[in-house]
Amino acid sequence: MTHPDDDTLAAIALGDPAPSGAAEHARSCPQCAQTLAALRDTLTTLHAPAPELVAPPQSVWHAVESELDREADAAASAPASVATLPAAQPVAAQAATAPAPAGFTLVGTTTITYRDTQNVIHDATAKLYRKN
Repeated sequence: MTHPDDDTLAAIALGDPAPSGAAEHARSCPQCAQTLAALRDTLTTLHAPAPELVAPPQSVWHAVESELDREADAAASAPASVATLPAAQPVAAQAATAPAPAGFTLVGTTTITYRDTQNVIHDATAKLYRKN
């Protein structure tokens, strides 16, 4: 007999009816017996009562609040996000309308807008060409 599939082994572990010969095979085959034992261990763990949950001491909550305050202060003092920079559509539109070199077809462009260390805004445009 071939090895039973995972669903059949799970059914055997649960005590559900299994196809003829599957339970016998699972008991006699070392590989299937090991899988069946692991499934039964999992079921035992799932059926075990959950341990009683205990609230953490107040000092834990104070530490969490302090960390959240530090993160909020750091975020408030961080420099402006790149997302606030003006859009670069004029540059992208210019790049898209520039003629392609002879023997090539322009298939796409991308523009990146960034701020350098002197706080000057720059646009960098890349063009992607396909050879005709």
